[in-house]
Amino acid sequence: MDERENSLILSATKVGAAVFNVVGVYDDSWCAPHVSFGVGANSDLTVCELTVWLRSSEERTTSLFSVRFNDREPFEFDVPHEHLVCVQAACPCAPGDTTRAAIQCANLVRTTIGDVRPLSFMLLNVRFS
Repeated sequence: MDERENSLILSATKVGAAVFNVVGVYDDSWCAPHVSFGVGANSDLTVCELTVWLRSSEERTTSLFSVRFNDREPFEFDVPHEHLVCVQAACPCAPGDTTRAAIQCANLVRTTIGDVRPLSFMLLNVRFS
């Protein structure tokens, strides 16, 4: 388990939830274009709040970003580059149930200095309520 997964788990634990099977989140807060994780609720969950940041790009000033829980319609919008953006998405989950989160971002960062990871965005905060 890495530092980022620990952060997600601590955030979930504060509201009576458990996060598991985190995929696509690196220990330095950078994320792959596709991120997923499961959430198990010990109390009613209704909202997931994400704080994200995208590096600037010469080609565009915004990138398509999508958040989805289970089979619900994804919440899609353009995220401006070089700005902290707080996103709230409905994540209804009753006590004893689980939900699966899927996050996608169309941005792909051109890295330098030998970093070969597929980087897309930074996930700086996750809160459940």
